[in-house]
Amino acid sequence: FGDGGYLPDLGDDEVDIALISLESTTGDVIAFRATPVADGIRYSVVDEYDNAFEVDRPVRPGPLTLGQIIELIDTVEGPDGIVGLVEECLEFNLVDDDSDPDDLRDFIEVSSLFYPQLAGYYDERIAAWVEAVRERQGR
Repeated sequence: FGDGGYLPDLGDDEVDIALISLESTTGDVIAFRATPVADGIRYSVVDEYDNAFEVDRPVRPGPLTLGQIIELIDTVEGPDGIVGLVEECLEFNLVDDDSDPDDLRDFIEVSSLFYPQLAGYYDERIAAWVEAVRERQGR
């Protein structure tokens, strides 16, 4: 997986609170960032390609709960109108209906120093997605 070495530099007081690493040819990384502002914390999403990501309610009164960071990951709007950055990314990378979804089981890694439960949570979600696609394909 990529190490985020090509992400935009962090701003003053800005921190990466979660990373989505893709096992793509170039090891792409998407970062969820938090920056203190006068009325709370501003949350943003960046990648190595300067793609535009839309965050619902980008300024919140304080740190996100585990449920709120999951909601952020699942509702952020990315390039081409894609909403959510896990299952939608997997669907996008499923070549066709005959592709084996097991090939994508390890394609995405979600990690966070602040929310260590994210990795296991999304591992389970990805496993459920693989099974759902297999059922959809009649396998």
